[in-house]
Amino acid sequence: MAIQMTIFSSLKSTTKTQTFYLRRVVATRLAVCGRFNFLSHKKAVEERFGVKKFDFEIVPRYNIAPTQQIAAILADPEVQLVGMHWGFIPFWAKDKNIGNRMINARSETVAESKAFKHSFMKKRCLIPATGFYEWRKIGKVKKPMHIRLESRQPFAFAGIYNHWKSPSGNTLMSCAILTTSPNELLEPIHNRMPVVLQRKDESMWLDPENEDVENLKRLLNPYASEHMEAYEISTYVNSTSNTGPMCTVPVESASL
Repeated sequence: MAIQMTIFSSLKSTTKTQTFYLRRVVATRLAVCGRFNFLSHKKAVEERFGVKKFDFEIVPRYNIAPTQQIAAILADPEVQLVGMHWGFIPFWAKDKNIGNRMINARSETVAESKAFKHSFMKKRCLIPATGFYEWRKIGKVKKPMHIRLESRQPFAFAGIYNHWKSPSGNTLMSCAILTTSPNELLEPIHNRMPVVLQRKDESMWLDPENEDVENLKRLLNPYASEHMEAYEISTYVNSTSNTGPMCTVPVESASL
């Protein structure tokens, strides 16, 4: 709630039209896909994603959360990995706190959104990951779940990014992860899921020259459930201050 209040207080510095669209964007993002892990190393990232240049350190991270710096891959023009603030900040924002909860963009409306449509057309990126977390509500209890590919290999979320210049003149790159409707595996867990791109589609998504809206939107389908797996994990992951391997340990193993 504190973050939400910070966002709406930040809206005072925007125009009325911008405030209207931001309120609508934020309102749809209060319960979304917001935690993941990336348990890989530089050589593996280089081989899997074809990265030629690294401007961000790659270390195993078990509990990546919004507002943190995260790894993102762009083609500008060579494939490179950089660090970005997770929480999309529109170029016209006066305060970066507006981005604190703009961590996701709905694939169904991203091409028309006032906040996101320019980035959807021109500034797309890959967010590398090895798994993500969702909380399954059973009665009044929320149980954390870890979702990953059945192959346990790294994959990429579809992302969009933006360059934001602060009032003091500093430039910050920020990003959002696209979401879609859940597949059969995720449906009992959450009403949304992040867009996990097919490996064959990653280069098309990255290509800044590709402005074919319909072809781009066709890449944003739910990932096939038969190639994913989900299992319950310890509530250790609930706190963003807990960043160890215990985040991904199944509850049965954690209790031994």
